[in-house]
Amino acid sequence: MDIGRYLGVVTVIVILYSVKATAQFGEVMRCVEKVMPCRPYMHSESPPPSWCCDTMKEIIENDMTCLCAAFNHPDMLRYIDLTKENALNVLKSCGANYDGSLCTSTTSRDSSSTASSGSTSSGMH
Repeated sequence: MDIGRYLGVVTVIVILYSVKATAQFGEVMRCVEKVMPCRPYMHSESPPPSWCCDTMKEIIENDMTCLCAAFNHPDMLRYIDLTKENALNVLKSCGANYDGSLCTSTTSRDSSSTASSGSTSSGMH
């Protein structure tokens, strides 16, 4: 493969990765925006108010991918002074049923689709 063609393939791969990373960032930020009103209760021993619990339960019931995206990017959570443990404590205080295996299966599915995308693009010579 000549250098021009090689650089072209590398450029396409970098662009595709950047688009996926930007989409994931958007998903995480969308979720963070939803939980921000509950943030003070994530660092508190006092129980969160019902409006906060309603928000957190709504995320678990209707938008689990949002929560998984946030949990899969702990560096972004740290940036806004949150951790997965903080969020799980609020969920527990609210009596919400969090099933961590749903995030694991989502992550596995994303990884396998990324792997098959990678094998497809590496097969082009």
